[in-house]
Amino acid sequence: MDDLRHLTGQPYALAPGGEPIHEAVGPLRSALARHPALAQAGEPPDLDWLAARAERAWSAAQTASPWRYDETGAILPDLVLDAESAVRMYDDGPQRDRVIRAAGAVYLLARAWSKWVGEHDLALLCAERSLTVAERGSDAGLLGAAAWNMAQALSTRGDAEQARLVVDDALTVLAVDAASDAAPAGLLSSYGALHLVGMVAAVRTDDRAAGRRMLRQAAQAAARLPGDANEWRLAFNSTNVAIHRVSYAVELGHSRTAVQSAAGLRVALAPSVERRVSHRLDVAQSYTRLRDDSAALAALMAAEHESPEQVVYSPTARAAVREMLRRETPRTRPTLVPSPPGLACSTELLKSPAER
Repeated sequence: MDDLRHLTGQPYALAPGGEPIHEAVGPLRSALARHPALAQAGEPPDLDWLAARAERAWSAAQTASPWRYDETGAILPDLVLDAESAVRMYDDGPQRDRVIRAAGAVYLLARAWSKWVGEHDLALLCAERSLTVAERGSDAGLLGAAAWNMAQALSTRGDAEQARLVVDDALTVLAVDAASDAAPAGLLSSYGALHLVGMVAAVRTDDRAAGRRMLRQAAQAAARLPGDANEWRLAFNSTNVAIHRVSYAVELGHSRTAVQSAAGLRVALAPSVERRVSHRLDVAQSYTRLRDDSAALAALMAAEHESPEQVVYSPTARAAVREMLRRETPRTRPTLVPSPPGLACSTELLKSPAER
């Protein structure tokens, strides 16, 4: 890494694959390594307390805050250990379904958090655990959410073909139940969310027709849900479908279409700060490609206002800042240079991992 830094003149964090490392990654990795089959038996966790902690952790993760990554990361290791213990100890009892739901929520969050901080191998491990837990239960909505979780983990790693296979298999399993007029909201949400991650995977494998079809079918599922739906914390609803229409254009490199589509989108209605900030980063990327740096910086600052941590850990944000620094102008320099009232997170974006 030192050689790379000397050759390029840039800290490794500014290289295309360079990312900061969150201090909670080690404890979470250790918790996942401590498999319950090898642990000493103890008192089973209180299920009400486990479910309440999982819900609070998700609330912290999806609410705008300067410290939501830190707060969530601090909670996750113990949550994972307790979820593992509960699944093992309540495996055959009357509380089985409650345990599966609580543990499923924990692993959905663990995968999401791991992806947010750039730990893609850890995210894949959490996704595998999520599917294993969901398979032991009877909730089709959780099974769909776990499959969505796996597809997200694969897609983020660049394994778009494998992500499509997971999506196709899951949609086949869920199709009959999802078509029913009595389909529960949790099932409809995971079914619709699978179409959205399937859209991204289709575009990344150069299948635009499949991507458009996935978007249409996601919109149909969203139309059957309340506007603010957030079942399984997937943030799947009509607003999220609209956000993914912008993502579709971004994935294709249609930057002008992306910013035009974003102009009338009420992104504030999205129940998850992660989705809102990701959308603003997509918009910033599109404006950067259009060389409209003032608009790109405005989008980055709006994203930073809601979640500075997400901007710091975002490869998209780092790439945009690097690109704009190469062509900075007197108009953009005051915002790019890491000093008030500019883009505060650019201080972190320009640090090496050792300095963070």
